[in-house]
Amino acid sequence: MGLYRKLPTDIKEVDIIIAGGGTAGCIVAGRLTEADPELSILVIEGGQENYDNPKVTTPALYPLNFQPDSETAIFYKSAKSKHIANREYVVPSGGTLGGGSSMNFLM
Repeated sequence: MGLYRKLPTDIKEVDIIIAGGGTAGCIVAGRLTEADPELSILVIEGGQENYDNPKVTTPALYPLNFQPDSETAIFYKSAKSKHIANREYVVPSGGTLGGGSSMNFLM
């Protein structure tokens, strides 16, 4: 099938749908494909495409994925907590195909 930004209109049915194109979702898709190459597998990722993105493919650029304007990260805020001086944590998560492993140099 290949990598698509939009599902082609001629595809009406797939055998397996994997919601989330993070590390685990991609590994599951790869293993299922190895087990049965005839399966049609759809991996859905809500984040940005990372194909040939220098911030993903160039190891020295990975810190750029944690910038506030990053297109590869989704930033979640915690509730304010009295245990940390009434502040909130900001937690960056992978928002691209490959999930956190794509944006943090596989660390």
